[in-house]
Amino acid sequence: MENKSYPTKKDIDDTLVDSCKVIVSGIPIFGSPVIELMNMLVTPKLQERRDNWFIELGERVIKLEKEGKIDYKELSKNDVFIDISIKATEVALKTHQKEKLDALRNALINSSLNYPNIDISMKQIFINYIDVFTIWHLKLLKLFNNPTEYKYLFPNIYSDSLGSIIEGVFPDLKGKSDIYRTIWKDLYSKDLISTESVSSSMTKDGLFQRRLTNLGLNFLEFIEEKSND
Repeated sequence: MENKSYPTKKDIDDTLVDSCKVIVSGIPIFGSPVIELMNMLVTPKLQERRDNWFIELGERVIKLEKEGKIDYKELSKNDVFIDISIKATEVALKTHQKEKLDALRNALINSSLNYPNIDISMKQIFINYIDVFTIWHLKLLKLFNNPTEYKYLFPNIYSDSLGSIIEGVFPDLKGKSDIYRTIWKDLYSKDLISTESVSSSMTKDGLFQRRLTNLGLNFLEFIEEKSND
């Protein structure tokens, strides 16, 4: 049997980090005092974010290689994967939020698996969405992909609005309709959800119907961890 060697963390870094150096080097230079100040304030945390990102991503890539789902050497030559890697890494360095980092990591891994089967332009659009979306955008999409999971929270509801479902599932949004209405309009304008308003009254059956469009489903598949086949 062939004694196959698997990529190390250094191998992963060499493939991805070299492609992403331009991200940090592209920060504008305003003068040495500013550079020194920014080095003290930003560089340590930026380095920590970068290290954590590549360590966790590398572990996922190595796992997939060992499972025979990807070929590391072929992946390192895949221009589409490298393009998405650079974009995802750029966005990852700008956030500390676990939900967004998980979405970016899943998006990159799914790109290596060509799942879902969408072209690079749409993948880049989806990465941009992760960048500009709040974590509530992501949570609302996941909620209304399968709202029946939360029926148990509303045993006595007969008719109400989608806003009531949102506030019932997410207590942190209770009384904050200005926030979730704005997010909902944003998702609707991007054709990720099929219902224009969260304020219209609906029957119980209507309240717990899926609200994602096909594009919304593709986006969610792109940013969620693919279940084992």
